[in-house]
Amino acid sequence: MNVTTNQTLRELRENRRLSQSELAREVGVHRTSVWRIERGMIAPSFSTARRLAAAYGIRLGELYELIEQERQARSGGVDS
Repeated sequence: MNVTTNQTLRELRENRRLSQSELAREVGVHRTSVWRIERGMIAPSFSTARRLAAAYGIRLGELYELIEQERQARSGGVDS
């Protein structure tokens, strides 16, 4: 099954039993930023990505791999 990034990031957050608001507070961003990141609408800054990875309990590289997979899925697999 091909799981999209938004589902994966949401599952990571939910596995930690965090709401978007709780994760946003932990990471130091607005809740809508978490919402937009989970949906692949925006990519987090490096410092936000580091804090997200820590909150999700994954390596920073894993987070960037998930974000890149979503970007490629949205662009039809073509690098821009």
